[in-house]
Amino acid sequence: MTTDSGGAVIRIPIDVVAPIACSVTGADVPARLEQIEHLRRRIRTIDRTGTGLLLTFDADPELRTHLERFVLDEKGCCPFWGFRLDSTGPDLALRWDGPAAAQDVLDDLHRHLAGDGPVTEIVGLL
Repeated sequence: MTTDSGGAVIRIPIDVVAPIACSVTGADVPARLEQIEHLRRRIRTIDRTGTGLLLTFDADPELRTHLERFVLDEKGCCPFWGFRLDSTGPDLALRWDGPAAAQDVLDDLHRHLAGDGPVTEIVGLL
């Protein structure tokens, strides 16, 4: 993980050699789902990019702390992900990227985060 000199940008690179697999255990799934739902409730915009998702949120120090924890937790169980968290003016921007082999998973995450389906629809993605 790298941060810029002011700590405003966090960069965690994609690992293109890591398997597309999640190591989160059954006991940790409910907490991870709550993290994702907390994200979904706060998303202002979501866009599908060539390599992932771009999520924007209203700038909020508490939310930034939550996002920092989320990206570290996700990278811990899914090392193939890449993240960039950036505070730009009134916005927080989270890029959530993956290697080519993870694009179907990102499509599913995009549908979930942009929709209003139950969080249980993404359990298989964890």
